[in-house]
Amino acid sequence: MTLSAVNAAPEVPAHGVSFRQAFGVWLRVALRSFGGPAGQIAVMHRIIVEEKRWIGETRFLHALNHCMLLPGPEA
Repeated sequence: MTLSAVNAAPEVPAHGVSFRQAFGVWLRVALRSFGGPAGQIAVMHRIIVEEKRWIGETRFLHALNHCMLLPGPEA
């Protein structure tokens, strides 16, 4: 590791969302999602798809379909 690499600004991930931003959003989801999986899904959809526009509706529904197939992940 060179000295210039140590002083350089942190790299922005390819998806454009920093760890700090993601942590803040998931904390909001956790604090607002009383009501079980249905409540969590609704809150995640509102924040991630509608408010932040990190992913589109189709991508969210595709991921949700995978979660519905497996036991437990939707909760």
